[in-house]
Amino acid sequence: MIKKSTLEEIGEVFGVSAMSVSNALNRRKGISEKKAAAIREYAESIGFRPAYMARSLGQNRTRMIGICMRANLGDPWAGELMHRLQDELRQRRFHVNIILADSGLESEKWALNFFNELRVDAVIIGPLLLDQYRAVCDSFRGLPYVMSFGSTTPLPIDHVKLSEFEGARIAVEHLIERGYRRIGHVGIRLESPLTEVHGSCSRHAGFCNTILRHQLELREEWIINAPNEEEGVAETMLDAFLAGGRERPDAWFFQSDTIAARCYKVFFRHGMKIPDDTAIVGVDNSPLSRIVYPELTSIDYDFCEYARQIVDVLLAGLEEEEGSPSPHRELRCRELAPRLIVRQSVGTRT
Repeated sequence: MIKKSTLEEIGEVFGVSAMSVSNALNRRKGISEKKAAAIREYAESIGFRPAYMARSLGQNRTRMIGICMRANLGDPWAGELMHRLQDELRQRRFHVNIILADSGLESEKWALNFFNELRVDAVIIGPLLLDQYRAVCDSFRGLPYVMSFGSTTPLPIDHVKLSEFEGARIAVEHLIERGYRRIGHVGIRLESPLTEVHGSCSRHAGFCNTILRHQLELREEWIINAPNEEEGVAETMLDAFLAGGRERPDAWFFQSDTIAARCYKVFFRHGMKIPDDTAIVGVDNSPLSRIVYPELTSIDYDFCEYARQIVDVLLAGLEEEEGSPSPHRELRCRELAPRLIVRQSVGTRT
């Protein structure tokens, strides 16, 4: 068995203290750069790895960030965001621990308690709505700093979100500009009556608000509730609607590119061509939008910028925790604006 070296033993080789070795390995001042480089080269040659937890706890900081992801990474946007967040945090020299908590409240509480045991410096949790926050906020106790992302309702913690309401508005405005007047929606529907969608920044609210502002028909049967992105859910409901012989919209705004792409085959099965018989706009600008034919017009969010803003808010929160945090400070809330990517799934109605 190969004996593990210690800081003291490496120090003996170079005639310096263990503290000097630590400074060299962590690129801190206190030792000449020439000797520091030699120490790092030697440590690398013998495969030395410092005891991370012992070192970090001694500094009272682990530089570890816990991410509690409340969505399935099978969703393209979730995987993209986790990838970008991990890259952004690693560039800032943080360690990342990601837990997928997509199976309910108990898995979320377990993740938060585990992060507490790890003594992480901060936790990022999302997507999180107000009622979901209330269900898990007791588990925030003991955590130095918690922030969230992806809410469509106000939260009492620092938060970065996508402007989902604005994304829906842009999508519907685009359809209207192209001459469509009978527009349906497939996605997560709010419980509020269609004409009373207040206090929400969701895509559903943005859709309803824009339709009403343009004094177009907002029909109950033209809004298909797809509460999640599981395969078959939206397709089955859309298929039933199209088979029912009812009056159909001329265009559809979909909650996501994933749902829209899966529903292409439903339209084709009913003899409908895109965009001749129906126009489609999705959200996320995922790779799927460029694979389907005709290519899908979509609402895009810059996920690199989204990750940067989340990490910027996180760092500001950590800096405040190290100082003297004010119990009455204003929340840090940022919102990422969308943009429209125009492709062939929307035509022009005369």
